[in-house]
Amino acid sequence: MLSRWALFLAAVCLVCLGLAPALPATVERVLPSGMRVVAQAAVDGDAFAVDLAVRSDGSEEGDLPGLRGVVARTLLAGAEGRDPEAAGAFTSLLEDEGGATGGRANDELVEVNGYGPARHLVPFLELLRDALVHPTFPEETLQNDLKATRVFLQMSSPDQEMERELRSVLFPVPAAAGSLGTDESLARITRDDVVAFAKRLFAPERLVLALVGPLPAEELAAKVADLFGGLEASGAGAPQLPDWHEQIRREETREWPPLLDWKELGVPAGEAGPPALPSRGIVHEVDGAPVSRLMVGFEIPPVSSPDWPLGDMVAALLDPVSGGRLSQEAALAQRSDNPFPATGAACSAARAIAYNHLVILAFGRAPGGPRFRALDWVRALAVQGLAVHEDVMHAIESLRVSPPDAAELERAKRRALGDSRIRLQTARDRAQFLALTSLAGLGTDGQQRFEERVRTTTPEDIQSFVATYLASDEARVVYYLPRSDRPDGYTNFPML
Repeated sequence: MLSRWALFLAAVCLVCLGLAPALPATVERVLPSGMRVVAQAAVDGDAFAVDLAVRSDGSEEGDLPGLRGVVARTLLAGAEGRDPEAAGAFTSLLEDEGGATGGRANDELVEVNGYGPARHLVPFLELLRDALVHPTFPEETLQNDLKATRVFLQMSSPDQEMERELRSVLFPVPAAAGSLGTDESLARITRDDVVAFAKRLFAPERLVLALVGPLPAEELAAKVADLFGGLEASGAGAPQLPDWHEQIRREETREWPPLLDWKELGVPAGEAGPPALPSRGIVHEVDGAPVSRLMVGFEIPPVSSPDWPLGDMVAALLDPVSGGRLSQEAALAQRSDNPFPATGAACSAARAIAYNHLVILAFGRAPGGPRFRALDWVRALAVQGLAVHEDVMHAIESLRVSPPDAAELERAKRRALGDSRIRLQTARDRAQFLALTSLAGLGTDGQQRFEERVRTTTPEDIQSFVATYLASDEARVVYYLPRSDRPDGYTNFPML
């Protein structure tokens, strides 16, 4: 089987040669209930994928954070009029044949999905329809889900959720808090809470059903219309979600403490004063290998903006994996004279409906040995993190001061286009993308818009994007250091 990297290279080559396959035809319908259906023929005719999506954030959960995720993960557990064991048997059958059903919530939407061999498409749609109309939410299933989520929260560590934490700094509002909830809130969720919330959340006029399947798009849409045509609008409509930017503006006056106490770390201030990191961020001491991890993030245009593809272009121009400008910076260069040879970085742009971000992750380790004290680790890695952060900002600024020439810009376009096609390799990927772009108001041509904007990008576009969205005072950071209370000589690397 080809690796993801090999697939990426193949996609880039096809794009370069102008041989990339045409994008499949897509159709969109609005049912009498207000439910939107987006359908696309599968490239692989023997598979289907369905993604049911709702625009929602944590403000709808009230004092029960995590409720949206519980509802999404347990909706398909049963429906009135169905054998209680039938839904579980169907899910097991899908899994045995390489498919799955599931659900999730993040800070912008809720999804319920399923995928598998094409012959299971209609049975899955029937289960989904029945669960939307008359869900049962079996008590045992709910308790198992709540227990599993609480165990996951207790066992997870901050470094497993680095990008989510960065979003909490970029968007410091309650609605952007962790979508899994807390141990305390999950312990208070009851079946009555789940049933009442599901009725509001899955009102047909709020729903987008994206389907990629084994038939022409028009036939797929007609099949969904036949199966879901009996749904009735709730009349309540979608709630007015809070404007995160308005909330953030009201919070701008608060003081952010310094990220690191350099005096405590023994780092001399020097004539210019103590080293300066961005004031807005989070620092964690975490278990694991003695490495520093620094994630720098910026808010960039969402998918609903015509300029959202420029985030992917900037990521391609910076990403060191493809020889981007981060690879030319001193602290990140893979050279024999680099004092931190394990240092590396990666850059990527997210795809969010209303509140989007670009992140750069940099990491590295400091040299050590049997007499290297625990505080030395923290001090060395903290200073290293400062150098990496400065180099990250220097690489970004270089795009504004010295925009890419024709050759560099063309390489970035090929990377952005190839990587985008790789993101849509499977029917499941395409169904999720169709749901996202439909919720963002892009209709059926989200990928076409993306590719056209990438192909027409100019050096001036890059300069303007960097100046507008990636200014140094807009940077937010999440910074992980190894715990400073480890015994002297600790490295967690046997070779050191």
